[in-house]
Amino acid sequence: MTDDDIHAFRPAAAPAAVAPALPRARRRWPWVLLGGATLVALLLAAVAALGAMALTDWAGPGVTLIVDDEQLNLQHLDVADAFGALLGLGIALVVVLVVVPLALLAAFAAVGLALGIVLLVLLAVGAVAFSPLIVLLVLLWWGWRALRRRPAVAG
Repeated sequence: MTDDDIHAFRPAAAPAAVAPALPRARRRWPWVLLGGATLVALLLAAVAALGAMALTDWAGPGVTLIVDDEQLNLQHLDVADAFGALLGLGIALVVVLVVVPLALLAAFAAVGLALGIVLLVLLAVGAVAFSPLIVLLVLLWWGWRALRRRPAVAG
């Protein structure tokens, strides 16, 4: 093997320098969603803690609940009443977290569907109203294309 054999082939061209990757755009919606979920979780934890303090004797004698000018004494609830109160809170929580968002979603979907139907009707009315103009424009376009396709005649 000679020196000419070793240098018979040129080395491969070096690949072009790769441009540095642009920084990704930061999305804010996951952080907003996480913050909202954290806020809801903290709120539920606070309500649960206050409810537990009121249902048991942790709160002491200074805590009173007054609803419709009647004082509720939660320290002397029996098990069935406490279970009913907990069940009522659970149902209220399900309604707030599930039923209200679904109702809002249904309302927004109905409004969007109505707007879509209105736009479709307006588009159909516009197509019927402007159909003579549309036909004229289509005929002119076809004629223009036919003129462009016609081969030039040698004179």
